[in-house]
Amino acid sequence: IDFNFFKLDILQINYNKFNMKEYLFSIIIPVYNNANFLEKCIKSVLNQKIKDVQVILVNDRSTDDSEKICKN
Repeated sequence: IDFNFFKLDILQINYNKFNMKEYLFSIIIPVYNNANFLEKCIKSVLNQKIKDVQVILVNDRSTDDSEKICKN
């Protein structure tokens, strides 16, 4: 099996980057060519009342600006 075919870029946004701990919630956001909505989606998750969250972005080889948004 060629596992390079299944390569996904997984990026994590930790609400508190300096406090490595277990989180109450982990939110997984699949990303594929949705740059137009991605920033709004991430901000929406981070602006919730519960701040003890981990956001995991799974980029499936997007060809638009999604990867750049994920890394910023």
